[in-house]
Amino acid sequence: MLIEKIELSNVRIFEKYSCDFKPGINLIYGENGRGKTTILEAIHYLSLGKSFKPGLKKNTIRKGEKGFQIRGKIIDQYKKSKFIGVNISDDKQKVTVDNSSLNSIVELVGLLPVVIMSPEDVNILDGGGSIRRSFFDRIFSIVDRRYLLQLKEYKRILKQRRIVLLNNDSKSLNIWTEKLAESAISLWSKRAKYIQQYSDIFDTCWNSEFSELLSEMRYETKATETTEDFLKAVEGLQKQEMLRKSNLFGPHKDDFTFYYNGLPVKHFASQGEKKTVLTAIKHAESLFFQNYLKTSPLLLLDDLFAKLDNTRGLRTIRLLGSQFQTIITSTDQNVSELIDEHQDNIQKIHLN
Repeated sequence: MLIEKIELSNVRIFEKYSCDFKPGINLIYGENGRGKTTILEAIHYLSLGKSFKPGLKKNTIRKGEKGFQIRGKIIDQYKKSKFIGVNISDDKQKVTVDNSSLNSIVELVGLLPVVIMSPEDVNILDGGGSIRRSFFDRIFSIVDRRYLLQLKEYKRILKQRRIVLLNNDSKSLNIWTEKLAESAISLWSKRAKYIQQYSDIFDTCWNSEFSELLSEMRYETKATETTEDFLKAVEGLQKQEMLRKSNLFGPHKDDFTFYYNGLPVKHFASQGEKKTVLTAIKHAESLFFQNYLKTSPLLLLDDLFAKLDNTRGLRTIRLLGSQFQTIITSTDQNVSELIDEHQDNIQKIHLN
């Protein structure tokens, strides 16, 4: 999968902007505030209908305007051109593929798979379990739309059951607990399968590139295989649930811990070591997509050399950029010369 061109209208600082991309490495460089990350945001919109940055969609609209437009030309795995458009106007979003409107964002997922690596992604290692769950749920949803639909249904039931807890509605609680059990077991089954496959890819990536060091990921879950076991576990927590007005058991409590040389990365790794582990995480994500979607994802490396020494930065480029179309942003023009010394055929885009 390749992206050839993108056009932006009223996206953040850009009134009008377009640029072309080439296969291999594309470097976007310029001073802060010139819109480097905005270009990556726009590409992410074409992939998932939303930004990878936190905040409301309306914040992406150029000041003083009522909406924005993004249009991209991609080349699929069959060498055919496709045009994806995302338009937001008056708080309404419209997504098109070859000028035909999609009924749901679900139809967009997987057409342009992207892997984003930004400074904020260190939260995958440093943040709470919800961040790691969201990370893996996004990956699995992209390769399996049924997983995405199951996840949405589980969250719907979870929300409804919490309302029942808030209202102290003991009669309805059993009904929603049974619904939750059925949905949870189905979700756990799929998640366990995909986690095992991702973990195997992560181990292979790590051992092939960083064999002198040790790293692993562990899936921490209290998954049950039967409705009976689920109901028994919830029964033991019911008093706490009624007191705290919260769902205390299910896939939404799963977590994933990464280790570096036998110690949890979150608490014991340096910033550079975390970047190294994060590189392996993103490489595994890329190969996971490639295995399932039978096409190469697009890599977006935002401010790659932030908190990363040149040696680790170049290692990341050699590892990821040599296999996939890659778009890198940097504030440092010297990065261009540094990459030139180690990589051929770089497309350079300078934002004045």
